[in-house]
Amino acid sequence: MAIALLSAGEWLGLAGGLLGLVLLAGQGWVLIHVLTQNGRLLIRLDELEARTGIPGETRFSTQSLAGVGLPIGATAPNFRLPGLHGETLTLDAFRVKGAPVLLIFSNPGCGPCAALQPEIAHWQHEHAGRITIAVLSYGDPDASRATAAEHGLVSVLLPKDRVVAEAYGSDGTPDAVLVHPDGTIGSQLAMGTDAIRELVVSVTGNGGPIARSARVPVEAPG
Repeated sequence: MAIALLSAGEWLGLAGGLLGLVLLAGQGWVLIHVLTQNGRLLIRLDELEARTGIPGETRFSTQSLAGVGLPIGATAPNFRLPGLHGETLTLDAFRVKGAPVLLIFSNPGCGPCAALQPEIAHWQHEHAGRITIAVLSYGDPDASRATAAEHGLVSVLLPKDRVVAEAYGSDGTPDAVLVHPDGTIGSQLAMGTDAIRELVVSVTGNGGPIARSARVPVEAPG
């Protein structure tokens, strides 16, 4: 009976209080959900760090983690892609030269890729007899042609999609992978400029300035 005797103002106050409790409960649920999700993410990162031995902050800041891509010794996917001048270039044609083939997945709109272009041109000319370097340049074809002309790049391919990159396990740029003359995968996927430099050094013994990064395992051809 006491409740029925409440004034309109008291009813409004009571309703406001109940609404505040509902909103507070909702905020609490959201906070618990976010904390739970973050906890799960941290657990996953700890598990990944335990498997790789590389701290999470280093792994995601340098992007130089190896251990992804196709297994060493697997058959490298062949391809037929247009070159700078409309010619058709294939992995088999690069392998005919009898040297290891380094495939670099790049993009003219990618900052780290742009910074690496002068070094790629240097490697292509300096180590022409020891390693064949082919650049799969994604993005705007005209921008890729301009970049190649600016730095003197050769063996530049212009894929229309990322089918070939995905076949090699690459989902970003710059990435690189070594293919032995026998057509088998010779290295784990090198992710980022530092890891690509390390990969070149591991094959040629001299690839230019080297920054600290994770080593990219390379298997000598059998």
